[in-house]
Amino acid sequence: MPLKSVAPLETSLRRKRRMRVRFYLRMLFLALFVVTLSIIFAMNAEPFKVKVIEVSGTKRVSAEKIYEGADIAVGENMMTIPSGDIRKTILEQYPLVKNVTIHRIVPSKIRINIEERKPFACVTDNQKFYIIDSERIVLEKRQGLAAKDLFLVVTNGIRHAQIGERLVFPHYRILGKMKNLMDEAMRGKYRHVMFNSEGIKIYLTNGKYVLLGDGKEIEKKIMLVPVIMNKLNERKEEYEGLNLETLEVPSYIKKAGIE
Repeated sequence: MPLKSVAPLETSLRRKRRMRVRFYLRMLFLALFVVTLSIIFAMNAEPFKVKVIEVSGTKRVSAEKIYEGADIAVGENMMTIPSGDIRKTILEQYPLVKNVTIHRIVPSKIRINIEERKPFACVTDNQKFYIIDSERIVLEKRQGLAAKDLFLVVTNGIRHAQIGERLVFPHYRILGKMKNLMDEAMRGKYRHVMFNSEGIKIYLTNGKYVLLGDGKEIEKKIMLVPVIMNKLNERKEEYEGLNLETLEVPSYIKKAGIE
């Protein structure tokens, strides 16, 4: 085949490709232009201006304070509201708030949903009673015992804190883990726990107690409690408590006056 017939064919294909590229570029620029106009319209159109600001989920923190912290003006364009900055501001100003979600509801409503911290335990030195969440943030300070359904911790080493601050006391690092273990192993058969600098002690609903030492191997120790108690009950042993300070020599304490 002569070489002269190839060159015109290649030139024609290249020309078609260039025309196709130009067409797609025009379409792309047109699409961008339409999107830009749409954004400008949305930012200035009356239907997209904020008319209603709704706050939900508040109990300990007032909805008015959340509204003030959000600093959203009626008439502001809802598309330009910096939801991330608003969320950060609310969390920083109100420590009793655990999470914030902000929803834009077209055409003109902003909904701020608040997730507050929930009561997890009551910690007391028998003078002050602190209601804390699972992260030890103080939710309330009371003069008396709180609701009975809360995990109760008695301690002699509270570092007193204000509402919104984190409470510190002996063995606080295992608080959540220990509650979960006791709920699994003891199933409501305990009254409260003592977290002292001398060690950890569980008070049971049957009047007996369990010494757990400094918290080492806490999972094994708690899981052993019902096992040992069942064996002692089968043997009809009279005892007032269990000593599981060390797993090498677990023992029980006989009732006073019983040989």
